[in-house]
Amino acid sequence: MFGVLDRYIGKTIFNTIIMTLFMLVSLSGIIKFVDQLRKVGQGEYSALGAGVYTLLSVPKDIETFFPMAALLGALLGLGSWRRAANWW
Repeated sequence: MFGVLDRYIGKTIFNTIIMTLFMLVSLSGIIKFVDQLRKVGQGEYSALGAGVYTLLSVPKDIETFFPMAALLGALLGLGSWRRAANWW
């Protein structure tokens, strides 16, 4: 059904999409956590609450960033092939 080259291209693109998504979600999580740390101490809000808020917002971030990660990951994956002279 799929040849070796098709699987290799698919694996490369999939891996770069996942890495790009991880980087975007991680950066967003760090920014959200630092923003929430400013609110620690107001009322009963603690650093643990800020961490829980950040972790619970990860699924929404994945949904938000996936289209961007797919585009960037595909471009980076195919660009790495071109740079390594494995293609053309």
